[in-house]
Formats: sequence, C-alpha cells, structure tokens
Amino acid sequence: MTGPCARTVASCLGLFAASLVASPSGTRVEEAASNARRMAEVRAHQEFGQGLDDRHTLKAYRTEALADGAGSIRFQQYYQGVRVLGGELILHQVPGRSHEAAADALVRDLQIASDPSLEVHEALAIAHAAVAPRSTYRVAPTAELVVFPVTRLVPRPGIKDPKNAEDFKEVVLRHELAYLIHVELEQGEDTRHEDLLVQAHSGGILRHWSTLHTAAHEGVGKSEYSGSVKLNTNTVDGGFELRDLGRAGNYTTNMNGGTSGNGSVYTASVDAWGDGLNYSAGNGSTSANGQTAAVDAHYGMQVTWDFLTKVMGRNGIDGTGRTVFSRVHYSASYDNAFWSDACFCMTFGDGSMFKTLTAMDVAAHEMGHGVCATTANLAYVGESGGLNEANSDIIGTMVEFYALGAQGQGTVIPDTGGNWTIGELLETASFPTPLRYMQKPSLDGRSPDAWSSNLASLDVHFSSGPMNRAFYFLSQGSSSSASSSAYSSYLPAGMSGLGNDRAMRIWWRTLTTRLTSSSNYLAARNGAIAAAKELYGAGSTEEKAVWNAFAGINVGSAWKDTDASAPSVTPKVSGTSGVLTFSATATDNVGVTKVEYYVNNALKGSATAAPYSFGFASTALANGSYSLVAKAYDAAGNVGTSAAVPFTISNADTTAPTVTATVTGTGTSRTFTATATDNVGVSRVEYYVDGALKGSATASPYTVSFDGTTVANGSHSLVAKAYDAAGNVGTSAAVAFTVSNPAATTFQETESNDTTATANVVASTVTKVTGAISTSQDVDTFAITLVAGQSVLLTLTPPPGLIYGMNVFQGVAAQGIQAGKQLTSSGSTVVRIPPPPPSATEVKVYIQIYSPNGQWSASPYSLTIQR
Repeated sequence: MTGPCARTVASCLGLFAASLVASPSGTRVEEAASNARRMAEVRAHQEFGQGLDDRHTLKAYRTEALADGAGSIRFQQYYQGVRVLGGELILHQVPGRSHEAAADALVRDLQIASDPSLEVHEALAIAHAAVAPRSTYRVAPTAELVVFPVTRLVPRPGIKDPKNAEDFKEVVLRHELAYLIHVELEQGEDTRHEDLLVQAHSGGILRHWSTLHTAAHEGVGKSEYSGSVKLNTNTVDGGFELRDLGRAGNYTTNMNGGTSGNGSVYTASVDAWGDGLNYSAGNGSTSANGQTAAVDAHYGMQVTWDFLTKVMGRNGIDGTGRTVFSRVHYSASYDNAFWSDACFCMTFGDGSMFKTLTAMDVAAHEMGHGVCATTANLAYVGESGGLNEANSDIIGTMVEFYALGAQGQGTVIPDTGGNWTIGELLETASFPTPLRYMQKPSLDGRSPDAWSSNLASLDVHFSSGPMNRAFYFLSQGSSSSASSSAYSSYLPAGMSGLGNDRAMRIWWRTLTTRLTSSSNYLAARNGAIAAAKELYGAGSTEEKAVWNAFAGINVGSAWKDTDASAPSVTPKVSGTSGVLTFSATATDNVGVTKVEYYVNNALKGSATAAPYSFGFASTALANGSYSLVAKAYDAAGNVGTSAAVPFTISNADTTAPTVTATVTGTGTSRTFTATATDNVGVSRVEYYVDGALKGSATASPYTVSFDGTTVANGSHSLVAKAYDAAGNVGTSAAVAFTVSNPAATTFQETESNDTTATANVVASTVTKVTGAISTSQDVDTFAITLVAGQSVLLTLTPPPGLIYGMNVFQGVAAQGIQAGKQLTSSGSTVVRIPPPPPSATEVKVYIQIYSPNGQWSASPYSLTIQR
C-alpha cells in the first residue's frame, strides 16, 4: 500500500461510510455529484488529500459484502476525466470498527496534459500495424485514453545486496498519456487477445501484451477426466440440452471446429452424454465421442460454480450470478484453452500435442480468470500477470481437491483427493509431463521457484511459479530437508501448513479485498498478511504461516516470535589430547537454534543440533589448564551463558625436527646427506628433487645415492624432510645443484651373450644398443641398472621384414622384489620398466633380444634406451 492512507486513519477514511452502503445505481447527475463530494472531502484531508487537486476524481465501480459482515468498495482514479491505470483505492467497513484503506494505489502529484495529439483512428492504425492480424477481428478494436505510470524497481537505500522483494521499491519514472487498445482475433492458430499502449503524442508503442487468459502457451487437452458424473441439463423439444438452469443457466456449446461466433448449445435425444474417450475428429463433434469434451467442460463449470457459491460464498464468477458458458471443439487440433472477458466464456481446443483440454483443473483455471477479472482485475503482464495466472492455478487446484476429496459437497475444502500439478491429465507421448508444478515450479524447466528482480520480464505462465509455491507452502508446509522438492533455501527450517481450506480463504480475501490491477508480489504478501489478521487475528498461526510462506519465495522476511526467555545451557568436555569433544545440554521454551563454545573467552566453534557436539583440535593450544563457556541461542536471538567448565590439555610431542640438506659429488653420481635434530629423535629423512621423492634413510648422516641421469641436465632443487616418532615433520630449506650428464653413447653387442651370466653390461649413459641375431638360436642378453625413482622406456627396432621379440626380467632379489620375475610379456618390442621403490638402492634388469620364429640376419637391430 502506498500513500498517506496506507495506514488506518479513522478520520481520513470515515468520510466514505456512505459510499460503502450506498446503492451503486442512480442517475448520472447523482453519480457526478457524489464523485464531486467525495473528492472534495478527500482533498480537504490533511494527509490523505496531499497531491490530489481538483483535476482528480474517484469513481466507485464495485461493492461487495464480505462473509464476516464487512463491506468492501473499489474506486478507480481519473485525472481530468482520463482513467489512471493502476490508480485504485479499496476501502473496508467492518461492523463496530472504523473504516480502513485496504489498498491505496492512488497516483498523486500528477502533472500531465490530458489532450492527445493523435486521433483515435490514428492510434488504432498504429496498433493494427503492430498486431499484424492474419484474420479479421472477432469484434471491433477498442481504444481508451489513459494515464500510464512508467515504473521501475530500484533497491531501497542502504541495501548493499538486494535480493528479497522487500529490498526493492517501485518508483514512477514518468507518466505517459496513451491510448489503451484492445483487439481480439479468433481464427484457428491466429487466436489472440492483445492490449497495446500507444503514446498519445508520438505514436510509439509503450507496451504490448497478450490478454488471452490461456491455460499455458504449450496448450492442454483430453477427455474422460472425472469418470462417471452427474450433469445438470435442460429439457427441450425432442430431448435435452447442456444448460444448467440450477446454476444461472450456464451452458456448453459446440464450435464444431469453427473459430467465430459462440457455437450451438449441445443437444441430445436422451439424457446420456459422451463415451469417456479422448476426442477423435473423425467421429464428429456431435457424436458420443464428440460429446465427451462437452461433458468435462460442463461438469467443470458445475463443480467450480458450486465451489464458488458453497465454499467461498460468491454468487458465481462475478458475484452477481451472471451466466457463463463453455465453447468446445474450437478450431482444429487447437492446443490451448482460454478465458474471454468479452463473451464471459471459456474456450477449449481439441489438442494435438495434448489431449482434449477440458480437464477439471484446466476448466476451473479458466473460470478463475473470470473471477480475477471481476475482482482485482490483475493486469495480464509483469508481476501482476504472474499473480493472475497463479490465482487461476490456485482456484483450479482447490476445485480439484473439492470435487475429488469432497465429491463437490459441503463448505470445506479437504486436503485429500487432488494433487499439486496443473494439467497432468493432458499428458501424451508428445508432452508427457504436467504443465506446472506448484510444489516446485522449476521442475518444468522454465518457472522460477522464488521471486527475483527480473520476474516481471518472464511470461506470465512462468512468473506465476513463486506465487503457486507460496500457496503450496501456506497449505501444505515446506520441508527442512534440502533434498526435498518442498525445501526452500530462503526458509531452511521449513514450516507447517494450514491445510487447503484456511489457505484458500486467506488467498480469496487477498484477491477480492486487497489486490488492485497493478499489484505485485510484495503487495500480494502484504495483502495476505492483512487478510490473515482479519480472518484469524493478529499474531495467529495463520498470520505467521503467511509470513513464512512468502519468505520461502524470497518475498519478505519470516515470522519472528517475540520471546524474552533465554535458553539454559551446560557444557561438557571429553578428552585431554588430540581432538577434544565439546558438547552441551541446552533447553529453551521455544527451541535452541545454536550453541557456541568459547575457550578462555575466544570463540572456537558452534553446533546447531543436540547434543551440540563440536570437535576441537587441542594441538592449537599449548598444554595446560583452560576454561570452557557455552552460549545457547534461540530463534528470537536470546542468549543463555553457561558457567565456566575447567579442562586440561596434555598432548604428546608437537615439536617438529630441524633439518639441513647437503649435496656432494660430481658427474652422474651424487650423494645426499642431512643434519637433523629433534627434541625426542629423528626417525627418518626423505629427499625430494624438484618435489619428487628420490629416497630416504633412517640413520645419521642419512646418506642416499642419487643417479644424475634420472633427471635432465640443468639446475635442480633438493629438499629434505625429517620425521620424528610423533609424526611431526620438519622441512629443510631448498638446496640448489646442477646436473651435467655426458652426451648420449651407443653400445655394440659382443658375443657370446646368450645368458645372464654372459650378458653385456650397458652403462647408464648409453641410449642406444645395436646388435645382430646371427643364427636361428641366437639370443642377445644385456644388463642395465636402475636406481630408485627411475623408469626406463625400451624400444626394439628389428631389421626390415623380420620379427624379433624382447623379454625383460629382474635379475636378483632386491627390496622384496622376487628374483627372476618377468616384467614384460613375451615378444614385446616396446617396454616401459616401472621405477624401483624409493627404498631400493639399485636394481639390475636383464633384457633379452631373440627371434620368436627362428628368423635371423646379419643386418643389425637397434634398441633405444630412454631413461
């Protein structure tokens, strides 16, 4: 609510007492005089009249008696006789209480000329070009001169990271004089109802949106959704017709594939309708199969009408009992359903992607648009459009629960019988999912679960998602489990729901008495809070649930109970070394949300669930005596502090050794040694070259031999790590050393070298061996030596056209590796020998070259050794 009358001011609002009880009928002279008196009284009021001069008028356009005896009247604002879009006022009169402004959306301090530069026909021509119709208009387009406030959401001052709806405010950038153009096209796929705002001076299009109240752009449709049902029909000459004389004469017509006119009322010679099967166009729209769509549409009207009258206390859709009708078999395979204010009717296509679109929740959804149009009349664009769609989803869902859970009887909406998806019965192989999910809207892949500042830019069928979810939370509650589809990160503790009946009554009162055509999500939240307080009392469970349900979609904060009682808490310490366990016994009249632990007044950690255990690493403190204090918090922010509990830390050795590394030697052979000391004793020293472990030793001076050929020529870094028995590790400073290995050499085999005993020993500097298999029985054997961390890649290249093989095996046992162990499969020509373990000093490996099929040649083979 905005303006000085956003709060209750009896002296300000009491001047409308007569308006709330006066008959809306009367002559135009009387109406003009009433408006003049009303505005004079408004302008005279010190606060309420600010910004409203004699150019403003208010016209009452709807009165409504509420179930609790209160009265409600809606006023539309005009400026120099021009309607101000969104400029509305809702007043309540409660018996025995002062009058209240339920919603003040009046626009103040207007300074705009009301004379347009464009003529009406010029604005209509501009709109026609923008619409680009592919067929003739169903009715002639209309044009109305209006004042259009151009608004924008901006963060409130002082909000650093605005995310919640309450973090923003809607500011008016300017006011535009514009023509509001409405067009309607109903020709098959070119079925559109659209509104345009054409700037009355420049002719620019300020806004262009669809007002076709459809179930969803994707469309809906199927038949036989409610099984065997009873229909209210009417007797006519020769049979019966689908006309419900008990419910305002509501009727159902057959469009027979057409798109113009209202069709013909369904008739039959016997009072039995439909075959319960999805419609097939080949059967004809008047056949039993064609009647099935009419059965579902007619039954949907019956149940929704009863829901409105019996449960919500409303005389039909508009509150006056006005006749409504349904049109089925619209166009050919039309994948949609829609509500039209012009004909006051619902229209259903037969579907192609979907089944026939007359499912109960869809039919009730469309009638929900009619309810909205005759109450809040939420604009079908932006956030208000999302609320419009959500209202229809809510009504459609509640009608489904009422019909299936209560068989359409009584005055209470049950919590069983229905479901929380929209259009799930329309599913086909082409569209195998519901249209929308109220519990978690994002399951459709397009709707958001919560409010954000760009919500107004979405299609209204998707921007409805957060409101649908808020209503689900209000009715069914939300979960505290992050894995649940009913979980909201904005309400992590979850909430309990009120059930369908109370949730619907709160929403109904919000819609009918608190929302205006321009209402956004924040206005819906504030209106619902006010409605809950009016119905169930301030501070009631119902009011708290409204706060929490909207908080769950990032609109406003959650309810916070007033609680002055601090929790009581007693801590306990388990252990004296290593990781100690802090725990506590904590109680509160509402509930403990957190326990914090302080050691010698320093916060060390916290826990949120009993027994509030927290693991504390005692090595962070020196051995000695300490005191532990626990603080327990409740949801209201009250804090209880425990008495101090003494405890002792007695850890084992925590002192790391000190170590200094040294490199000696030249050429390919280097020696690593270290000087290492510790308060208890050094258990081993490890050596790392360029970060890679190269060996270790357990006794001073911790000597390890290092083969320089295992690394590339150039500068390298040695680091030593010394360990003690307690696992403490000391790391040395890096020691730089340089490796300059001799150039690669080639080795030529010498016979005889058939066995390991006569193997040619190949030096570590050799990179290529050449030899020849001179007989069919010849075997050439070579021996190489590997050091810890060194791997070798062997590549055998036989003479052209010959097949040679290579076996590699370890020659002697070393560091637990079995002697004679074959390291490769027979016949390999490329072998990578894995590095010996870091604990190994050196390992001898034998390589045998042979011909597996007895081939031989004086031509040489080559064996490449890459270390």
